[in-house]
Amino acid sequence: MEEKKNNIWFLIAKVALIFLVFEAFTKVFGGLIASKLYSSLLNGKYIIYAVSEFVVFVFAIVLLIIRKKWYIFKEKKINFGESVKLCLPILVLSVIIALANATELIGTDVNVNNLISLIIYVVLIGLFEEIFFRGIIENELLEKYSSNKKEILISIIISGVVFGAVHLTNLLAGQDLLTTMMQFVQTTAIGILFGTVYYKTRNIWAMIFLHSFYDFSVLLSEVNLVTDCGYVSNVPISITAASMVASIILSLIYLLYSASIFEEKKTKIYNN
Repeated sequence: MEEKKNNIWFLIAKVALIFLVFEAFTKVFGGLIASKLYSSLLNGKYIIYAVSEFVVFVFAIVLLIIRKKWYIFKEKKINFGESVKLCLPILVLSVIIALANATELIGTDVNVNNLISLIIYVVLIGLFEEIFFRGIIENELLEKYSSNKKEILISIIISGVVFGAVHLTNLLAGQDLLTTMMQFVQTTAIGILFGTVYYKTRNIWAMIFLHSFYDFSVLLSEVNLVTDCGYVSNVPISITAASMVASIILSLIYLLYSASIFEEKKTKIYNN
């Protein structure tokens, strides 16, 4: 009987301790995180873009349910880590750009509101674009055209071209034609690379991470700028020419690497 009472008091003490630790954590760390998050929602310059991404993300989820493709979140041929490593060019480039931009921010007063809003923004971009372009469009194509290797390749290329074509709408936001065309070529190549890796791995979470991380690394350089995101006019011709060369080289790397992993082993016929 005495042992039973001791066990009850021990249980009560254990529950009380857990409760106190939880309360301390939520009050101290939770309060700090919540206040920063609230501040970024009010003042972060990327929030307006994040809101628009959230809207299309919800649309993608609804479409996913209608098309009965919810299985993409569970379907995995290769685990997360191996899937990320398989997309080596994007991973390496993202790390290099992120380190370069982070180095420039060292010693500066980082705008925390912009940083938090940027993280929210890129996560929503990764979620929407990978669910929509890989999870829905590429899977739709593969369900209809995958009876042989050629059809599979065509399906991946089409999904990549559609992904690149969406970025042509940046013309409407004030971006010049030459920059937009370079972006179209490069994003098409990235779309083909992502499409090939997704076909091989069926790991949508790895693609979401890579997409979000790539956008974060590129936009990190703007996190301390007070002005909203915009397009720079009157860019020197030397910089434009260098950007064109870099864009073409990167696009070729993405396409050649895509071809190498597509041919790496016998391509399996798509089976939903």
